[in-house]
Amino acid sequence: MTDFVWPADLAPSSVSFYLQHYTGGTESPFNRQRKTYVLGRSRWVARFEFVGGAQGEGLAGKGAAIDAFLAQVGGGANRVLTHDWRRPTRSGPATGVGTNSPAAKGATSMTWIGLQANTLAFRRGDYVGGDGRAHIVTADVLTTAGGVAMVPFVPPLETAIAAGAGTYTEVKSRFEIRDDDAGANAAAFGDAERITVEMFEDL
Repeated sequence: MTDFVWPADLAPSSVSFYLQHYTGGTESPFNRQRKTYVLGRSRWVARFEFVGGAQGEGLAGKGAAIDAFLAQVGGGANRVLTHDWRRPTRSGPATGVGTNSPAAKGATSMTWIGLQANTLAFRRGDYVGGDGRAHIVTADVLTTAGGVAMVPFVPPLETAIAAGAGTYTEVKSRFEIRDDDAGANAAAFGDAERITVEMFEDL
């Protein structure tokens, strides 16, 4: 199985990117009290839509380029590494590159240092990573007077992250394309192709 990075020049026209939870439960037939259980780990689901021409350069050939990439991936035979294209990096205005302190497996927060002091560094909905999957930030985070930000997120870290190994830019997860017809691309001659690709995180 090969991991293919989604090409930077093939940005989707429309994006759905969300964390799908895995829960179940029962409801009492007497008082309708419900018990809910967590059955397993949450996973990311991504749905990309593309509009592009079938031949040419740039947008005129984007449909053809998507066709080629999906053919290369080969459906579920390989994996795709991609991110939420709507929010490619942290959105807080704090300057500075920033680097992370070590974070343990299972952690739901990570410390970042070297950012502008007393400034918003991360906003809710930003992403952090470094363990091979995306983690969504759950609160706005201001830095301290020393430029330190304690960033909370979900889901928990899959593995430990060493100092300096974290990222907040184009935080990628590994996805599988489950539908072998994901590359369906019907279009009249001269019209743009419209392609929809749905992917599920490979846990």
